[in-house]
Parts: sequence; structure tokens; C-alpha cells
Amino acid sequence: MHSVLCQGATVKNEGDSVLIGRIVKGGVAEKSGLLHEGDEILEINGVEIRGMSINDVCDLMVCIIVVTWHFRHM
Repeated sequence: MHSVLCQGATVKNEGDSVLIGRIVKGGVAEKSGLLHEGDEILEINGVEIRGMSINDVCDLMVCIIVVTWHFRHM
């Protein structure tokens, strides 16, 4: 399993789930205080991401200027 850095956090696949691997100190995710290691990302701006590769998820996040995350704390 590997992880990819996007928006101040690393994301990783675990089965069909996309999880926050770690929060980058000083990054966007840490500054927002909304995401935590182990959280599952459910959708980004209305796009369900369950089953997507982490590379596709990061591509989606880079293409969107304003990102709305829906996640659940694990």
C-alpha cells in the first residue's frame, strides 16, 4: 500500500475506502482542523470517491478550486 500527498494530507486506499494517512504539519488540512489521520473521505464536491484510486482522488482535488469534503472520523 502506498499513499499520495494532496491538500496537506496523505491519502491511502484501504480496500474500496480512501483514508487520510497523515496530516502534514503546516498544511491546509492541519490549518483547517477538520481532518484527522484515519478519517475516511466519502465524497469531494458531490463526487463519491469510494473505490477510486488515490491518484484519481488527488487529481480531482487539484482540479477543484473550492473543495467541500464529506468524511467520517474513524
